[in-house]
Amino acid sequence: MIYIVGSGPGDPELITVKGMNLLKKADVVLYTGSTVSKEVLIWCKNNSLKVDSASLTLEEIIDILVNNHNKNKIIVRLHSGDPTVYGAIEEEIKLLLERDIKVKVIPGVGAHVAFAAELGIEMTLPEVVQSILITRLSGRTKVPEDLDVLLSQQPTTAIYLSSTMQEEVLKLLKKYYPKDSILYVGHKITRKEQKIEFKKLSEWEKIDFPNSLSLFLIRKNGEKRSKLYDPNFTHRDRR
Repeated sequence: MIYIVGSGPGDPELITVKGMNLLKKADVVLYTGSTVSKEVLIWCKNNSLKVDSASLTLEEIIDILVNNHNKNKIIVRLHSGDPTVYGAIEEEIKLLLERDIKVKVIPGVGAHVAFAAELGIEMTLPEVVQSILITRLSGRTKVPEDLDVLLSQQPTTAIYLSSTMQEEVLKLLKKYYPKDSILYVGHKITRKEQKIEFKKLSEWEKIDFPNSLSLFLIRKNGEKRSKLYDPNFTHRDRR
């Protein structure tokens, strides 16, 4: 069994208990050094083999995983955030399954979730916005969906992997969102180097954040009381 584990946004205390326990007993930890916070590696046992996969190809990664699996090692493939979001894990899983190696995916806290928590905001507001979009801008990896169509619906949107296209991000959001929407920009969320700035969309003239590991989160402004705890609203648990 090989474990694909989400390390969370960076704060080592935000990895799941299951993920932490796997790191504590893993013989081999293959992590993406360009995105995984080194602080999370404090949970690894001292004599574990730690390999930074940032410069490796898929084939080289699989070779390391397979070779150590054949030696009966406990192996963790450590990804940043949640591995199911921009983790490119299916291609790894496919090649491992072809070699009759079982894989277990352990979820992690996504950066956009940690960002909202850090800000103390809710991504869904009653009767204001009830949908969340996770996306990126097209670069060398193309976005097959039509972002103009998606953004025209004005969902709460988290934009990943677009740190080098900050001008394009701002232009696109200003095209579709109300001027009083709040645009939050964060860098290395929950880490010691964390940087956060937010203001109304109309007040942003330029975004000037580091061109890696920066995240954009926009939500429409508004305030409506939830029906969930409204004394005049009944449901199966309150009649």
